[in-house]
Amino acid sequence: MKALAIVLLVLLASPAKAASEMMAGDLYSLCTSADESDLSACNFYVFGVVQGVIFGLHHDRKSQVR
Repeated sequence: MKALAIVLLVLLASPAKAASEMMAGDLYSLCTSADESDLSACNFYVFGVVQGVIFGLHHDRKSQVR
């Protein structure tokens, strides 16, 4: 739940670049849906965001060590 709040804040803070991009409301709809496939999409989206942040932090630390 904490990760969902962080993702929503990030999505709300950044402006949309195209009409086809997912907005915070779209993600909220997926995450609060009763449909199993929507919940799965929400879980994978949040998982991807978390993995991207972890990868970015790890990559940043490796580049600072050099």
